[in-house]
Amino acid sequence: MNQDRRYLPLYNGNGKWISRPDLFVLVRMGAPDDEKESTIWEAYRHMSEISDNSSIELNPLDAIIERKFVRSNMSERRYAAMVVREIARLYLNGVTPTLGKAVKLITRPLLEEQSARLESSVSEQVRKAFSRFRNTCHLEAAYRSDGPRFQTFENDPKKFDEFLSKAKALEELLDWVSAQGSLKWNPWRVPEHFTPNFKGKVTKLSVQEKALIGVA
Repeated sequence: MNQDRRYLPLYNGNGKWISRPDLFVLVRMGAPDDEKESTIWEAYRHMSEISDNSSIELNPLDAIIERKFVRSNMSERRYAAMVVREIARLYLNGVTPTLGKAVKLITRPLLEEQSARLESSVSEQVRKAFSRFRNTCHLEAAYRSDGPRFQTFENDPKKFDEFLSKAKALEELLDWVSAQGSLKWNPWRVPEHFTPNFKGKVTKLSVQEKALIGVA
């Protein structure tokens, strides 16, 4: 079930964009759900107000902040995004999506990547990752929707708007799943005026995948 709604603070008190909403979203996605909001704002303020964003080369402090708040936890964030992708796939294949089914679908390909790991270990790894990034998983999935190339929206207002519309569509899907009692989350929501819009190919569930999650 959902808690009280909270939105990404991308606008100031006058209803205008904060100076760099794109950077705020990158910082927010890189931080786990239990990170202090004051720490996230400090990192954002440094990146948006103090850093020399005109320089290609990062100074040592900027590099540390980027590594901790933008480029960190990439494996866990990937797993959280994979969960969202499989939830969407289940829904679009006419199967009631649940976290458990999504984790089962993800575990098999990850086992191929991590051949030395046990299935139960990989499954638990995915669940822990989703738990840590549950409330930004829709953002991460939208960010990664173009595959390894990612959705690069930094300093690109058009791509940033497209990213937010993708994330809004995934947010609404996860809201529906949550309303069925199959998922608990308290997401950082995309502002309401963004129109949900996510285009992409959806692959059918294979016979093996259907057997794995117990559907005909």
